[in-house]
Amino acid sequence: MMLGLSNRADPVSSTGTKHWQITHAPNRLLDADYNSFAYTRLSEGDWAELYVTAKRPHVAATVGLMGRWYTWAGYEDGNAGWLPAQAWVELDSDVDVGALQPNVKLQVGVFWQRWGMFEKYDTYMFGRFHQAGGALEARLPLGGFELRLQEGFGTNRNGAPSAGTGLTLLHYTHVGLRHGKLFDAGLYHNTSWTRDPSLFVGSGAVPEEETSVPPGPDGEPGGGSYAAAREARVDVYGADLHLRVPHAGHSWLAASRIHVENGWALPGIVEVLHSPGGSGLADNYLAYGSVGSSGSGSLFSLGLLYENSLQGLAGFPEGRWPDLAFSLFGMLVNTRRELEPGAEASAALDQLKWGSDLTLKLLPWLAFMLRYDNVDLDADAPGQAFRVVTPRITFTSHVLATESIWLQYSRYFYDDLTLETDATQPYARPDQHVIKLQANLSF
Repeated sequence: MMLGLSNRADPVSSTGTKHWQITHAPNRLLDADYNSFAYTRLSEGDWAELYVTAKRPHVAATVGLMGRWYTWAGYEDGNAGWLPAQAWVELDSDVDVGALQPNVKLQVGVFWQRWGMFEKYDTYMFGRFHQAGGALEARLPLGGFELRLQEGFGTNRNGAPSAGTGLTLLHYTHVGLRHGKLFDAGLYHNTSWTRDPSLFVGSGAVPEEETSVPPGPDGEPGGGSYAAAREARVDVYGADLHLRVPHAGHSWLAASRIHVENGWALPGIVEVLHSPGGSGLADNYLAYGSVGSSGSGSLFSLGLLYENSLQGLAGFPEGRWPDLAFSLFGMLVNTRRELEPGAEASAALDQLKWGSDLTLKLLPWLAFMLRYDNVDLDADAPGQAFRVVTPRITFTSHVLATESIWLQYSRYFYDDLTLETDATQPYARPDQHVIKLQANLSF
């Protein structure tokens, strides 16, 4: 439950007496859109996942049911429930390779890989894959170390009523090295592209050289052609390192380099940096839709997390109360756009968001948190930033797992440019106060 509160005049009488208005908070917040760099996860929506697995030694079959927007408390959204959303089969075996005994697993079906999960912002530094395909993974023990090797290929069945259904293609590779709980390092690469004209020229047989119906951002034909889509590609290169050192806490550093060519042609298959596919990257970062942009360019991103507690500093085991936990986190995205002469957008966009939280775990069932977030939507353009201060009280039980209920209040502070809206809709300006009641359960 999310309540946005503001003291405003009536929408049809903007100069009249102001009164308190209460709205569904995401309607008037900058950080509530999951597919936006501004997203902070403070106002995440309702969501459920249920996995049913049948398992025997060396084989498992899973069906995943997912959905959002619980319709009992609102209008019925036909796109909210995904039943089923995923289904896959795994075969694995321990094999002998000389003195080594690696575990080899083959996974086939509709499933995801989640690479570089940034939990504080609920996004992915290297990609979450919306795919049907297969992956082969080997885990090789080397003394106290474990080497991971993964190779996969997938497809996404994109489609729209105006076009028909076509495939986006995906190839991915991962190499990782882990040593107990001390450290876990990984290298990642995925590339997505298409060779299916059905996505761009509509259903039916159309000559390869035929341009599609959708024009480019400058109004000239060709921005949505299959000829241009053949050149479309998104490459993501990434590396990360987890360190868990006694007394020193947990640190995570992740960096990625993304190159996008005609990103508009690649929707959905790789969800990365708050963006669904190449089309999301083109819209969010590469100024696609403005004159002179084909949705091409490159992005460099950096993610950082550090967390510890007083108990951890003292070397005590987890689960003792009271305790004081703290974390520092942030994400930087530097974008360089490939633009035509006379383009309206700037060639560079630098964005930064960071935050910190402090949690007092007073009792096994009671905790108090204070979080601060700072989001700068354009570091080179003053006035396009906002800040949020969020106190929260959390009630937790340990009957099933880590189920919790929390009540939080968020106070937003906006720079001038972030408040700009259509002059005819002053009531659409972002809310300054948000109250949220949320329940969480995983097991």
